[in-house]
Amino acid sequence: MARTLIFDFDGTIADTLDITMGIAQKLTNRFGNRNRIDLDKEALRKMDIKSFMRRFGIPWYRIPAAVDMSRDELKRHADGIRIFEGMKQVIENLRQSFSLGILTTN
Repeated sequence: MARTLIFDFDGTIADTLDITMGIAQKLTNRFGNRNRIDLDKEALRKMDIKSFMRRFGIPWYRIPAAVDMSRDELKRHADGIRIFEGMKQVIENLRQSFSLGILTTN
C-alpha cells in the first residue's frame, strides 16, 4: 500500500500571510465596504471565508470575481513567496519514504 502525505501550501510549507493580507485589503477595496482591514495577522489566518466576507461587506454574488482576483494577485506575487526555513529539507527527507502531495485553495 502506498503511503501518502498531503500538505497544505499556505502557512504549512510557505509563508503567504503578508501577501494574503494585501490581497484581502484589495478585495475589500474593490468588492466590500472599503474599510481598512483592522485585523492582526493571526485573526485573519483563523478567519474562514464566510466570516471574512461578512465582516468586510463583500456580497456573496461577488465570490467568483473575488476568487479570480485573488488568484491573479497571488500569481503576480509568486516570486515573493518563501518557504519556511527547514521545509525544503523536511520535504526532501519525507519523499524518500512517502508519496507527497500539496493542496491549496490558491
